[in-house]
Amino acid sequence: MSSPFKLDPARVDDMGYRSEQLTTGRARSTLAIYITLTLPLNCINLSLNYIILNPIVLMSLNEVWEAASATPFIPLIAKDSQFSVGFNLLLLALVTGTLFGLNRSFLGIVSLGFPAALASGFGAVFMICAAGVYV
Repeated sequence: MSSPFKLDPARVDDMGYRSEQLTTGRARSTLAIYITLTLPLNCINLSLNYIILNPIVLMSLNEVWEAASATPFIPLIAKDSQFSVGFNLLLLALVTGTLFGLNRSFLGIVSLGFPAALASGFGAVFMICAAGVYV
């Protein structure tokens, strides 16, 4: 695999970043990671340097919008099951919150309090996504 551009190690700063000017006038930031493999062969050290390039291109909002149209968003939880997931999370939050209220200790905070708070927050968000907000 060959790179479309060459990276001069002398021009890379201490963090491994380098900026170069493209023909379009935008700045491209390139991250170069140097992996050195040292092999001892008959008391001779051979160093092999590999360069991994990860270009980050700055785009305008219109270009990002057009590029995103090719890949539609697919949610982790389907729209049809958001109500049941939200309802079950709120029910779990009610049960664990009640158990935490009956036995408040430091161990109860970790084992019941935090899970109750997380289930309540995520359950509320899923219920809002499923049913909507009608004011």
